[in-house]
Amino acid sequence: MIQKSKITLILCLSIISGVLTGPNFFSIPTSITHISIVLIIISYLSQNKLIYFYIFILGIIIGSHRINTFINNYSTNNIQSIIQPQQTITGQITTIPLLKNNQQYIKISPPQNHRGQLQIITNPFPKYEFGQTIKMSGQMQTPSNFTDEFSYTGYLAKDDIYLLSYYPQITLISNPQPNFHYYIFQLRNSIIKQCQKLYSPDISGLLTGLLVGDKNTMPPSIYEKFRTVGLTHIIVVSGFNLTIFATLFIKFLRGKIKRIYTLILTLVSIITFTILTGAEASIVRALIMTSILVSAPFLGRKNHPTLAILLAAVIMILINPLVLWYDAGFHLSFLATLGLSYFQEPINQIFKIFPIPDFIKSTISETTAAQITTTPYIMTNFNQLAIYTPITNLLVLPLIPLTMLLGFVIMLLQSIIPEQIIQILSLPGTLLLKYIIQIANIFSQLPHHTIPIEITHQYLHIIYLVLVIIAWLYHKHVRKQTN
Repeated sequence: MIQKSKITLILCLSIISGVLTGPNFFSIPTSITHISIVLIIISYLSQNKLIYFYIFILGIIIGSHRINTFINNYSTNNIQSIIQPQQTITGQITTIPLLKNNQQYIKISPPQNHRGQLQIITNPFPKYEFGQTIKMSGQMQTPSNFTDEFSYTGYLAKDDIYLLSYYPQITLISNPQPNFHYYIFQLRNSIIKQCQKLYSPDISGLLTGLLVGDKNTMPPSIYEKFRTVGLTHIIVVSGFNLTIFATLFIKFLRGKIKRIYTLILTLVSIITFTILTGAEASIVRALIMTSILVSAPFLGRKNHPTLAILLAAVIMILINPLVLWYDAGFHLSFLATLGLSYFQEPINQIFKIFPIPDFIKSTISETTAAQITTTPYIMTNFNQLAIYTPITNLLVLPLIPLTMLLGFVIMLLQSIIPEQIIQILSLPGTLLLKYIIQIANIFSQLPHHTIPIEITHQYLHIIYLVLVIIAWLYHKHVRKQTN
C-alpha cells in the first residue's frame, strides 16, 4: 500500500535537493515534467511503488525550476543594471533602519521596473524612519565577498539587496503616509518611548528588545555581555527565537486553558511580535515556518514531526530559495525544532531519576534539546563556543513569556493610569528584567566564558550524522517497547 507520509517525505527531500543542485543543471524540458505527473497518476491508481521514484524525479524538477527561475528573474531588470559612478535615486525606506557599529543601515525601494533593493550605509544621525521617501546622491557598488568561507553577496541577496552605497548625500523628500505600516511603526515607537520613560537605559533596552526586537536602544556594554553569555537571541528577532518563544508560550499556557485557545494565543503572540518588529522578509519567513511547526501537533500531526518540519522548510525555500544557503536564522530555526522534536523526550527520561520539579525538568529538556542541534552549527559558523550558554538559557528562558507579558501590560496601562501607580505595578516586571541583566553580568565576568573553536564542515556533517543515528536508535527502541 502506498503511504502518503512517505510520498510527502520524498517530495520534500527531492525539492530541497533540486534547489541545491538546480543551478548546475541545464533547463529541464517541460515534457519531462508532464511525463512525470502522468506516471505518478498511473502509479497511484495502480498502487505501483514506482510512484516513489517518479515523485522523487518531480521534486528534483520543481526544486531545480524554482531556483533557476529565481535567478533568471534577477538577471534581467535587476537594480544593478542602473549602476553608474555617480547616481541619484529616489526611493522609499522599506524596513526599519538598523543602527550597528556606529552606522545606520537603510534599505530603499528600487526605481520603477527594476528588482532588488539598495542598501545605504551612513552616519547614525539624523535617524531616518520606515516609510520615509529620500533622495540619495553618491557612488553605488555591487557587493563583493571578503573571504572564500562566507558569501556576503548571497547573504545580502537573500534579503533582496543587490546594490550598496556608502555615505551618500541624503535628502528627505517626504514623511511616511498614514497607512497600516505607518500606524504599526508609530505603535512600535510609542512602546520604545514609554519604556525609556519608565525604566533606566539598561532595563528599557532589554524590554524593548523583548517586546519589539529593537536592540538599538540597549547600551552597547549590556549587549556585549548578552552576546558573551549566549543570550542575544532573546532580543534579536530570528527564526530560532520565534521557535523557542512559541514553545515556551505553549508550555506556559498548557493545562491552564483549552488546547485550541493555547494555539490561538501562541500564534497571536508571535504574529504580534513579528508585526511590531517591522515584519522584514526574513522574519515573515520565520513566522510562517514557526506557525506551521507549532500548529502541527494541534492538528493531528504529532506522530510525524519530521514531515511538519520539512513541509515548513520547503514552503520557505520555494518562497525564497536563497534561504537554503544563506539564512542562518532559517537554519537555526530548523535545527532547533528538530532538536525539540527528537531529543526533548530522551533528555526528559534522563532527568526522571532526579528529584526536581517537573517544570524545571521540562525547561532543562527543552533548552538542552534545542542546543544539542544548534550548537555544532554555531561553532562551525562563528568559530567560538559560549561555555555558559546552557546555564544562562536555563536560568533565563523560562521567565521570558512572563516578563514579556508583564512588560506589555504595563505599556498598555501607562497611558491611562497615574505614574505613581504604574511605578508600583511595574515592580514585578522590573525585578525580572533586573534578574536577567544580573545573570548576564555575573556569567560574563566568569573566566573562559567563550572558547575559540574551529569545526570544519566535514566534521559538522559527521556530528549531525551521529545525532541522527542516536535519535533513530532511541525512537526505534521506544517503538519496540510500545509494541
